[in-house]
Amino acid sequence: MRQRKLAVIATCILIGCFLATFLYRNRELRFLSPFKSSYFFESVSEVVEKNGNTYVIDQAKKTVVVLDGERKLVRKIDGGSEKADFFYAGRVCGDDYGNIYIADIIMGEQGNRIQKERIIKIGQGDRRVLYEFDDTKRSKPPLQYGEILELKIYRDDVYFVKSEGSYIDVYRILQQTEQVEKIESIPCPYFVSDATYDAANRTVLITTRLGEVFCCFPDSNSWSPVPAAFENQIPWKIVVADGEVYYTDLNAKGICHFSLSEPDKTELLHGNETVLYALGVSEDGRTITATDYENFFYLDSVSKAAEVCAEAAIGYRYRVILFWGLLAAIVIAAAGGLILLGIRVIKSIPDKSGFGRMILVVVSSVIVASIASYSSISVLLENHDRLVMDNMQVFAESLRQRIDVDALRQIESISDYHSADYMNIKNALDQVIEAGYAHNTYYYYVLYDTDGKTVNCLMDYEDTTVCGQPIYEYGDNEYTRVLQTGETYSVSEISSYGSWMFTLLPVRDTNGKVVAELEVGVSLDKAVQEKKDLVTGNIITVVCSCGVMIMLVLEGIFVLSFFEKRRKLSRDAWDITHQMPIRVMVFLVYMTDAMQDAFIAILCSRLYADTLPLPREVAIALPMSLQLMAAAVFSMCGGRFAEKYGIRRIMQMGLLGQMIGFLICLLVPGYTGILAGKLLIGMGLGTVYVTCNTMASLGGSSELVESGFADVSAGVLSGVTIGAGLGSIILSFSDYRIVYLAGALFMAGGLVLTIPAKNLRFVGSQETETDKKKFPIVKFLLNRRVIAFFLLILVPFMMSLSYREYFFPLYVEQYGMDEVQIGRIYLVCGMFVIYIGPMLSKYVLRVLGAKKSIVLASLCMAFDMALFVLFPNIVSVLIGMVILAVVISFAYTCQYTYFEGLEECEQAGMGNAMGIYAMFENIGQTLGPIVYGAALTLGNRHGIFLLFVLMFILIGLFLQFGQKKKREYK
Repeated sequence: MRQRKLAVIATCILIGCFLATFLYRNRELRFLSPFKSSYFFESVSEVVEKNGNTYVIDQAKKTVVVLDGERKLVRKIDGGSEKADFFYAGRVCGDDYGNIYIADIIMGEQGNRIQKERIIKIGQGDRRVLYEFDDTKRSKPPLQYGEILELKIYRDDVYFVKSEGSYIDVYRILQQTEQVEKIESIPCPYFVSDATYDAANRTVLITTRLGEVFCCFPDSNSWSPVPAAFENQIPWKIVVADGEVYYTDLNAKGICHFSLSEPDKTELLHGNETVLYALGVSEDGRTITATDYENFFYLDSVSKAAEVCAEAAIGYRYRVILFWGLLAAIVIAAAGGLILLGIRVIKSIPDKSGFGRMILVVVSSVIVASIASYSSISVLLENHDRLVMDNMQVFAESLRQRIDVDALRQIESISDYHSADYMNIKNALDQVIEAGYAHNTYYYYVLYDTDGKTVNCLMDYEDTTVCGQPIYEYGDNEYTRVLQTGETYSVSEISSYGSWMFTLLPVRDTNGKVVAELEVGVSLDKAVQEKKDLVTGNIITVVCSCGVMIMLVLEGIFVLSFFEKRRKLSRDAWDITHQMPIRVMVFLVYMTDAMQDAFIAILCSRLYADTLPLPREVAIALPMSLQLMAAAVFSMCGGRFAEKYGIRRIMQMGLLGQMIGFLICLLVPGYTGILAGKLLIGMGLGTVYVTCNTMASLGGSSELVESGFADVSAGVLSGVTIGAGLGSIILSFSDYRIVYLAGALFMAGGLVLTIPAKNLRFVGSQETETDKKKFPIVKFLLNRRVIAFFLLILVPFMMSLSYREYFFPLYVEQYGMDEVQIGRIYLVCGMFVIYIGPMLSKYVLRVLGAKKSIVLASLCMAFDMALFVLFPNIVSVLIGMVILAVVISFAYTCQYTYFEGLEECEQAGMGNAMGIYAMFENIGQTLGPIVYGAALTLGNRHGIFLLFVLMFILIGLFLQFGQKKKREYK
């Protein structure tokens, strides 16, 4: 029977692993609807072809779409933020193994100024940064497009071309080793628009903003001009494949071609009704693709075909449906489980009518708060947009007044780019923009004129266009209307360049005639993301607040129940368990302590200034370890203090010590204040905890003892869970100082609850015959099974919990996750432990038994670490937090049950044995942050791998040495 249950469990675990793997590897499918089979292109910025597959950058550089040889959708990857797979896709290519390479552009806070450029490799369920350029420390970082001009695959290796100052550099990333090497570095004194590299012929080609095309042949640092195809050409994007060169010409609205073998014979291959900007060519040169920044085109010598949408391939369509079907099934199962759990929790509540009334009040308050919050945010966002537009129009007017109209009239063709008149206007406008940047107003400008047929760009702040570049047909658009009517227009749009808000103003000469127009705008991508984060954060805050309030209501019911029971007794009839509400005292100290869990590691990292002769990672962990050590020490000696000085006085000392610790963290700035405050918090927490445990153990009957210990356990779990959620709520509108202030106030409330209590002194419970004997501690610890459990299971497991308190916050902060979000994750995981843990513990113990259960728990913790080692990304860390919550929910009970069931414990005396158990448990918790800090000095991946190997070895040793000896313990 047990083997059948084990087989069922193993099967369920395998199915769960398969489902988790499938959902994780196909997580990009979450952006596709299962009800739609077509994908519509909106603002294509690049399209390239490789071995029949087409790679398209769409939706303002925030989406990469892959089409197969039949032009069917087979993959879609979404970016647009630093939390996604990429930020802005500047370039894209793919190899023969299904990997996609993206030249990623991360915009900084300052408008279009680029913060980082990266080369990212995205496989099936895998993502790695192959190379990264950090531009944050440069005085003049690149603007808008970035410096990576080309990304391509040649013979399985990745090549990319980068414009670095006055050089054109070519890099190669080896497919096998992913090693990056610079293979070409060529001086380039020209105004480069675009560049391409022919790996087969080792030739670099460029287009310039003066309408020129140059090539640099192997082993030569000189540039040879390529004869122009026709007069007034504006070459833009250029590509080369197997010696055949293609470039788009903005004036001709088509694609020009020449061979490296005959560079003087340039021909116009294709004309088009609209301007073609970017293009790509297959490795064999048979397929040419291009885009007008709206749709994209496949071009050949006979025809052209505009692709406005793509049908999903059958297999891909089925994957989307399967993905959402599995996700829906999981959600339904989780919802059903939560409903059953809710019913079970409600049944366990003593005062159901009171609970119903309080829940009604909470739900009503949440609904009202949600409506009020939504209305406030809507008004706030509308006012923000209006204010941005008003400020931008004032700024635009100041720019317009700086334009020298006489100099403007002298700019007529591409050859006037960077002429004296050109720079006269540009320098004047740039000075105003730079002054705005100094005051955190990150605007851009573009200046246009018209020849009556097209609206042409003359210059822009980013210096990413050429002089006389055709932008729009002269017709029905805002740009034309400004030139025709002389009115000002305000526009918000999403294009291949991103999301923007801008205003268009007419530029007039002295006679009042409109001779040009000025566009002044600001990037909305950051603002749009901030709005989404604001709305999403508000929803999550309301949901978390609701959860926290309901749990607080439950705690309030238990408190009222305690006072109701005590009210029925006379003060003289109060036994020790009626002096103070044990559950609420433990709840308060653990709740206030857990309020800082989400940010304490991050805060120590920010405040530590290398003041101690310790590695930084260890010093960050030191305050947490000191608190745990202090809690352990005072847990061991707090009982004796209570016997000598009385329970009320010791309880008050503990609460007061914890309150002072919070006040020190609040009032004493810097790392030292946190260090001292955490030490006092640990002292207070340990004192209160052991006092409550002692009170529970001295109840007047077995029922009171059992009830007292249940209250302590429930108070700890509930306090840790609610504290994490409450801390995140406070952090959502304030900072960590208010958290510490709230902690001090809660401790003051706890002191008030101790006032009615008597200061009883007591002696320990009656000793058993075994306890009266001298406890042979050395012999007990040297027992094979006891020491194996302590050193190979309990201590390593308690140390591994620092994955949650220490490693997790520091790691996810690098991905933009703040303390508020971390606290919310702790809240969800804590609720799982509280409500799922008891049922899961009973089931695991019944099916596996105590020993196999503790081995399973340790193996799961090791697997948690292995998951990060194999997939070192934020997704695996978040999954690891879920696994950790599941493990914790049953591990504590299983470990306690195993140890309590050892014959050695019974023979040594259960009280003595559990004291040693608590000591080793505290040792593990104390060492955890320090050990993690020391391991992570090797780097995240190597450090976690070292801890995984250590834990796996210790589990093996436990299975080997944790067996019962033939000779019984005596």
